[in-house]
Amino acid sequence: MLGSHKDEDIALSIAVGVLEMVKKEQDLDVAFRLVVALGTLIFEYPTTKQLFSALDGKETVTRFASSSDTKLSTATNALLQLTK
Repeated sequence: MLGSHKDEDIALSIAVGVLEMVKKEQDLDVAFRLVVALGTLIFEYPTTKQLFSALDGKETVTRFASSSDTKLSTATNALLQLTK
């Protein structure tokens, strides 16, 4: 149980860093990887979803939802669905 709690703390810290990176990212391929990373963290660690909402994560990633890059827009829309 202790290991699980520590893993979740690490996941929360990583999510904060990834969200900060997403805010500034211009490269669509890198943005795709960051969005997928956020989705993985949110799927695996439910408290990350709460953090994502508290840090206005939806507003941060929404700019990629209508990207011309199909894989990025698909991943972003899946992330937004996951965080509803």
